[in-house]
Amino acid sequence: AEAKTASPVLVQVLNELTRLLPDGTWLHQLELNGKEVVMQGESPASSAIIGLIEASPLFRNVTYRSPVTQNRVTGAERFNLAAEVTMGLDS
Repeated sequence: AEAKTASPVLVQVLNELTRLLPDGTWLHQLELNGKEVVMQGESPASSAIIGLIEASPLFRNVTYRSPVTQNRVTGAERFNLAAEVTMGLDS
């Protein structure tokens, strides 16, 4: 029970990312490993995403895990980010 309460709640993470990510941004992959969330996706302006996520009380230490590349077909920027999830919005 202690481990469960010490882990971030996936529903909170999904809700917060849905609220934060700008229109036109989508995720191909989302992983929650302990207190780390890793997300891969595409956005018209991926450089703004780190600031948006860092501004949330649920996330900290947001970093790129690989260089941003461009999708030649859509023109969107592909990103791979990781962030540490804090204990939760209501903790």
